[in-house]
Amino acid sequence: MAYVLSSDGRLPVQIVSASLANATETQLQTTFEAQGQSPIEFFVEYDESKVDERMTYTATVRIEDPDGQLPGR
Repeated sequence: MAYVLSSDGRLPVQIVSASLANATETQLQTTFEAQGQSPIEFFVEYDESKVDERMTYTATVRIEDPDGQLPGR
């Protein structure tokens, strides 16, 4: 099922340290405004001094309507 992203949709992005079992720590959290339909290109700037090369990090991105809900719900 395909959802149409409204022009006022949002893209919350989180970068999370996920190296320890059952423990996560948000390193960066930001939200982009939708600028049209997918694919949506965006760039996340971060402080390289806060990245530990021994750790594992994950990125999550959601597509939300202006009320913070998933489209089509």
